[in-house]
Amino acid sequence: MVRDRLLDSAEAVLAEQGTHGLTLAAVAAHAGVSKGGLLYHYASKDALITALIERLVAGFDELVAGFRLERPGWYTRAYVEATFEVLSAQDADVARRRWAVLCAAATDPVLREPFARAQRRWMSEGLDEEPDPDLSQLARLAADGLWEAAELDPSLLGPERLAALRGRLLALVAGFSREHRSIPSRFAPDHGLAREPVPTHIDSLESNATPRRSRAPNQGAW
Repeated sequence: MVRDRLLDSAEAVLAEQGTHGLTLAAVAAHAGVSKGGLLYHYASKDALITALIERLVAGFDELVAGFRLERPGWYTRAYVEATFEVLSAQDADVARRRWAVLCAAATDPVLREPFARAQRRWMSEGLDEEPDPDLSQLARLAADGLWEAAELDPSLLGPERLAALRGRLLALVAGFSREHRSIPSRFAPDHGLAREPVPTHIDSLESNATPRRSRAPNQGAW
């Protein structure tokens, strides 16, 4: 499809030349079409960047939905799984799409807003169904941080580290999602690194946590 090929080319130009190199002429040349052919599909550079954002958001939403479970509190686990699915993908183009979108829209608040709106939704979706909304949001933010780190330095996290970190993060989510349920030991692989023992019971996790500020009656989770 021509539109997808143009978007792929825009991402490639960003990766090779940076934001200063993202011009309609450069994208058209990379895609093997005339500038007029590009303008037929995307009337301006802003329209091209907007389409990049829309494709990223729709693609990630679809990936998260693929991990849906028909029970309350499923979204955080699905978000973490979807993030690691991107990071462990053999196709590096998928992993760099978020970086490309952020770079392309970095200097324009108007262009950034659709992605910021999606980010707000990703960080709040289903929190009212989570046993611990604070920890659920923290897990999503941690997954985002891993994505950012992997984009800055693809060599930072190899397959083994990604698998280990995925397991630890999912264990954290599972430990608070299932009251009085032990964390499976397979989520805590031994890589020869000194670390605190993994708590095996939700009560032990809570006893070591900083007490949370009490909320006024009828006050919402946020």
